[in-house]
Amino acid sequence: MGAHKLLRRLSIGVFVLVGLGAAGLLAAIWMTREPAPSPLTGQRIFAASRPAVPLVQADFDVKSSIPEPTIPKAKQDQIANQLIRRPLWELATAATARAVAEAVGTSAIPIIQATNSSDV
Repeated sequence: MGAHKLLRRLSIGVFVLVGLGAAGLLAAIWMTREPAPSPLTGQRIFAASRPAVPLVQADFDVKSSIPEPTIPKAKQDQIANQLIRRPLWELATAATARAVAEAVGTSAIPIIQATNSSDV
């Protein structure tokens, strides 16, 4: 019976030592862990990225240019005819049409305008 008691005490001792070792390991892990990070702020982010800030900066140059079209003289004359001379002709015709309409009556306006538009 003595050997049985000794074996029982040894197994209990080994069990207790394994339990103490596991508890010690857990305590060591718990004590050496990193503390929980505090909330992020703009200042903390800037401080953490400070070495990278000069690397991100750049020097940009802005240049602007205005294209200058080359328009031949013939095309300039054509544009001038379309934008300047024709509206003046239409104004003169409309003034003449109004004067005639006042003298003859309002029914003459469409006839005068139809005749003048075919002349243009």
